[in-house]
Amino acid sequence: MPEWGRIVAQYLKPGGTFFIVEHHPLADIFGADDSELKAEASYFHSKAPDEYSVTGSYVGPIDMEPAQGFEWSHSLSDI
Repeated sequence: MPEWGRIVAQYLKPGGTFFIVEHHPLADIFGADDSELKAEASYFHSKAPDEYSVTGSYVGPIDMEPAQGFEWSHSLSDI
């Protein structure tokens, strides 16, 4: 873990924030439509990240400038 932390610190801008969220990757394959359980994305790892605009926080409304977010999906066998 100390080496992992040093690598994160090396790439983080001064005053920047490193944010990591872990959840079960199976949840990522389903779409937002709750009326039908339909797979819309792959469960398996891809080298390219999913990119999205971050406009708030999962913990509640906050005032922040939109930022760019990246996610990489990993199956449990990858982890």
